Amino acid sequence: MKELEMAQANLILKIRTGSKLYGTNTENSDSDYLGVFIPNKEYVLGLSKCEQVDYKTNPSDSGKRNTKTDTDMTLYSLPKFIKLCYENNPNILETLFVDKKNLLFCNEYGKRLLESAPLFVSKRVKHRFLGYAHSQRQKILNKNPIGTRKEYVEKYGYDVKFASHLIRLISEGLTLLVDGKLMYPIEHNRYIIGIKEGKYELGQVLTKADELESLIEQAYVTSKLPHSPNYEKISELQIKLLEDFWNSKTVYNKDNVW
Repeated sequence: MKELEMAQANLILKIRTGSKLYGTNTENSDSDYLGVFIPNKEYVLGLSKCEQVDYKTNPSDSGKRNTKTDTDMTLYSLPKFIKLCYENNPNILETLFVDKKNLLFCNEYGKRLLESAPLFVSKRVKHRFLGYAHSQRQKILNKNPIGTRKEYVEKYGYDVKFASHLIRLISEGLTLLVDGKLMYPIEHNRYIIGIKEGKYELGQVLTKADELESLIEQAYVTSKLPHSPNYEKISELQIKLLEDFWNSKTVYNKDNVW
């Protein structure tokens, strides 16, 4: 695939994500990876587009649950990645704070991107992280689970995976509002593992979620974060990274890091 080859050749960042980043993985957890690449000029200035490239060992439409041998990998173009970070997308914003153990590849452009993390964090995280959390809560309360979700409900009485995401998202949002950054493993990671293992009743989990949400509402009022990300500096960052990469004669990561 032409786009996959370009993404591999122009990779600036590769991160281990998901439960292994959060510190909430169990012995059956699969492996998730996220990468960022700088597209060739024609994919930014011309009509061709390549915003992301996906690779899954177990396709989403297979109807099978991922196992510990499965891999999910998504490579984002720099403009798409920056747009998602600017919007404070929880699953993307969190990767800017990757710890050393889960940072698998990073060249000078990736380093500059990670060092710019403070530009993206704002009070907007409250709305985005709670929004995602509330969607997980609704899925937990769905009376007609299907596929692999039905298996969780039959075994534990509720979908423990959605419940673990619920607590994680609120916890991450709270930490960002208070500290302006994330540390891995995330806070409450042992509690989240317990949820995955079915150690808590649904009512207990929802009560914990309510407690954390109350804290996030309070933190929003007292947080010293700006109300929105720094649009001008983020725009400058994207332009500078693209121009510097295109003007460089050095070929980065041409031998394919995975």
